[in-house]
Amino acid sequence: NLCLLGKKHDSNEKSDWKIGVNNCFDDGAGTYLCGTIISGDCSVITSGTYERGYEKNGVKVNHLINPHTKMPVGVMYDGAYSNESDYVISVTVVGENGAICDAAATAVCIMGINDGANLIEELGLSALIVTADKKYKTVGSFQFMQGNFYLDGLEKV
Repeated sequence: NLCLLGKKHDSNEKSDWKIGVNNCFDDGAGTYLCGTIISGDCSVITSGTYERGYEKNGVKVNHLINPHTKMPVGVMYDGAYSNESDYVISVTVVGENGAICDAAATAVCIMGINDGANLIEELGLSALIVTADKKYKTVGSFQFMQGNFYLDGLEKV
């Protein structure tokens, strides 16, 4: 979670902020999913299901609970526990108010990619939403940096 104020100071020059979004599919190599360019005052908040949790009997269990199913996000029960293929695993939200961005990022993880994108739009925020089946959606003015990032291997929806 970041709160950015003004411009970045590089020596005697001021420039836009360049922020890396962690690769939620990374196996520990420390790569970035993408880079984004931020100018001016704002908060950048990421919420996800990929860092906090454990795996049991091949099912990934995380810390975010869906209040409708009373199960961790992405976990379903149909006689046996399994993971859904398209649940949201990472949401990065950019906006003025860090508390609103944090709440929205967590809500989007629970709501899913399409309903979550609608919420982000209604709140006037920008976001990058990534699902477990390697799809992504951007909302608002989320700008990407050029470079060799993992996002190139995902499908935009």
